[in-house]
Order: sequence, then structure tokens, then C-alpha cells
Amino acid sequence: MELWKALASDPYSNTKLMRPLLKRLQDEDPLSENCNRRNSKSLMPLAATNALCWILSLPEASEVVQGKFPHLLLALVTQIYYALGSHRRGSKRSNNSDSLELPGALSSAVQALKNLITCMGYIREYNILGMQGSWEKLHQPDTYFEGVFEIIRILFSFSKIHLKMTFKQANGYLRHPEIKERTVGMAFFTELLFHGEIGLLFVKQDILDVLREWMMQPCPLMQVFSIRGLGHLLQHPLEDESLEALLPPLMSCAFDPDRNIAKESIKTLQYMFRHLAVEEYGSMGISLIPHLLKYFNDEDNNLRGDSIGLFGTLLKGAAVSDSNRHSLKEDVLQSQVPLLIQLADPSTREISKDVLATCTSFMKWADVPAALFAIENYANLSSIYSNICKYLLRKSRHKLPEMLAQTLQYMKSKSTSYREAAAMLIGNYAPHMTADIVSAKDVEEVYLAVRELQGDCEATVSNAAIGAITQLFQYCGNRINRHLIPHQLMPVLKSSLEKENAEERK
Repeated sequence: MELWKALASDPYSNTKLMRPLLKRLQDEDPLSENCNRRNSKSLMPLAATNALCWILSLPEASEVVQGKFPHLLLALVTQIYYALGSHRRGSKRSNNSDSLELPGALSSAVQALKNLITCMGYIREYNILGMQGSWEKLHQPDTYFEGVFEIIRILFSFSKIHLKMTFKQANGYLRHPEIKERTVGMAFFTELLFHGEIGLLFVKQDILDVLREWMMQPCPLMQVFSIRGLGHLLQHPLEDESLEALLPPLMSCAFDPDRNIAKESIKTLQYMFRHLAVEEYGSMGISLIPHLLKYFNDEDNNLRGDSIGLFGTLLKGAAVSDSNRHSLKEDVLQSQVPLLIQLADPSTREISKDVLATCTSFMKWADVPAALFAIENYANLSSIYSNICKYLLRKSRHKLPEMLAQTLQYMKSKSTSYREAAAMLIGNYAPHMTADIVSAKDVEEVYLAVRELQGDCEATVSNAAIGAITQLFQYCGNRINRHLIPHQLMPVLKSSLEKENAEERK
């Protein structure tokens, strides 16, 4: 260690110190300019990491680093990636004499990265990363890239001095023979697009061409990163850049069975249509509309909200053609129950009420009041459902059996708010459940499902179920087999039927 300190302190030697260490960190010959494949058993990267960890902690570290900050940044992040992968493999065969002391290799690489960032004066950024838990994320395979993304975003939030050269270095990594280097390069290349200055420093059309190329590669992780980068770029001003060529591969990725690719694509398509007129280009996404419906019940709030939002956007584009209106009618009707349920969810309430209004416009239901979906005007969810269902069921009453089946599925949801919302909807369906639309068998099935919900552990759900039972008894009580009604509910049935008879006499 004293030797490293002496070399770093010497003005003559410290200028020549970083290049060979950087080469050894990357398991390359210090005398060669070529990028070679790593030797998985080589100890050189670990030795270079340990040396750098020490050198970068010295007061003279910033002088030693000089113009190598972007090179070291990517190289150390890459070394963490290697150490992380080796740690996972090594944990399964700890007795193997060839395996490194892997937890130490990982910790040393992370500490070296920390030292690099602080020695170059990024103190405020370092502290923010610590408060966010970014360093800990680098230690786990499942959160490694999340930690990398946070470093890239925060590190250049205040000072842009190294931004340009870091982007250039990332671009160079995309042509590296090793997949891990290419992956880290793509992570940096795409996440740096979060910073709008990149679009001022480089030709944006060239960047778009790179993203399009990698979007169509067979590597799922590279596809996700390229789509994510496109999403960042689309949130900055674009003028003469051509986006049309990106739309087909992006649409294709939205259909991908890989959930992460589909999620990122759906999110990015919304940004895309901020730049491309949906009326002109939305027809390319018509086939995606039915596909989006399956995400309306997804547990991921972001995926669910983005899918609902894109559904509404594409409907606006499809509305320019009457043939589209005819072909998508069933999909729009199928979306009604999920969208109504989402009004109970604070994370998707706003987008869902907007898309319900878009559906009404798409279906040309002209007599539906414009303010019907202004949910801020209602006192509670019950009054929202009461008013909306009154109009929607006039228009789609023939679809009530399918709507009932959809609603019953939500009664089994893990979400308390969904179960409560489903019970409320059943109560609002009841006046429309006439014998010519809903069979006695279906009425009984609905009743039994609501009765079961009456015993829900959540009081709000149980109360909503009791209210739904009361409505079912009032409008459908005569079609429910008395053997299915427990004696304690008989007074409720009698009272509800008397109320219905009194209203009929009026």
C-alpha cells in the first residue's frame, strides 16, 4: 500500500499510473490497444480493483484520475457486474479452489466506485445515492441495474462536466466483444438520455438509429434498455428527427411475451404519441388495443396505468374510421367493468375516468352527459357508480351477463378496494337484471357470490355486500330460490320485495 501511495504522490509517476491499472481492471494487456475477452480465472481485475480502491481514497486521487473518470466509472461498474455474477456462481461451490473470495471482490469494487465519485468532488451526489440506498442495490443481482440507473441519473444532475465523455465511453462499450461490457454500455448509453443535454451535444437522429438497432436485437435486456432510453429521449424536445421508423418495432415489442419488454414498450408508446399525431399513426396500433385489456387488472400499478392510458390514446386514433369503430366495439364494451373498478384505485382513478369518457365518445353515445365522468363532483364512490351505471347500462344492457361475469371475478381479488367496488357495482346492476337479459340461474350465482362476500374480513366490503344483497332482493328477489336464502336474511328479502311492489304501484 505504501508503494501505491508513493507512486500516487509522485508527480511524474502518477500521470502514468492510471492507464495500466485501468487495462488490468478490464483484464487487458496494458501494452495493447485492443479489447480482448476476459479470462474468467484471471486475478488481474481483482488485484487492479483493490489497488484502485486504495489509490482513489488518497488525497492525491483526483490528480491521478485526471481525464480517466468516464473510463473508470464504466470499468468499475462493469467489474461490479462481473463480481456479482461470480458471487452467485461461487456461492454454489464455495470449496472450489479456483473461485475468488467473491464477497470481498464485490465489496472492493463497490468501495472503489464510491471512492472514485467522492475524489472527483461529487459529494452531494454521493450523499443522495447513500440516502436512496443505491450502493446496497449494487450488491444484489435483482436490483443491480436499478442502482446503476440511479447513479447515472443523480451523478450528472448538478454537474455536467463529465457527461459528454461518459456518453462517448458508453457508446464505445456497445462494440465490445464481451456481452457484460455491452450490457453495461447500453445501460449507460440509454440512461444518460435522461439528461436533456445529451440531445444538445450529439446528433439525436444518430442516437435514435442506435436505439432502433438494439431494440430489434434478440437480447431481452438490451431491448428493455433501448426502449427505456427511447422513452427518456422522447420526453425532451425533438424537431426534425424521424420517429416513424421506430413505431413498428416498438409496437412489436409491446406484444412481446417478456413482461419487462412489453411494460417498457407500452410506457414509451405514450411518449411516442406526444410527437406523432395519433390520428395519423394510431391506426398502426389498432391490433394492440385488445392486447392491452389483459393488463387492466395487473398488480403492477405502472403497467396497469400505462396500459389504460395507451388504450385511450389508441382509441382516439381509431375513432377517425367507422370501420375501426365497428371492429373495436366489443373491446370497448369489455373494458367498461375493469375501468369502473379502477375508479376505486387512487393510482389509476384519474386515467380511468378519462378513458371512460374516451370510450363514450368512441361509441358515439351522444346523450351521455359530458360531466358524467367528472368524479370530483361526486360525494363518494357509491354515488359515482350510481350515476355512471345508470347511463352505461342503458347503452350496453345486452352485455350485462358478461359484465356480471367480469365483476364476479373482482370479488375474488386480493385488493380490498376491488372487492368493495365489485359489490357496489352488483348493487347498481340489480335494477337492470331483468328476466329477458339475465337468467334466474345467473341471478342466483350472483347472489351466492355476494352472500359469500358478506362475511368478508373487511367491514367496508361486508357492508357493500349487504347493500348489494338488498338491491338484488328488491329487483330480483322473486327469481332466487328460497332454499338459498338463510333465515336471517328473510326479513331483508320481505322488506325489499315490499319496497319494489310499492314502487310498481306508484
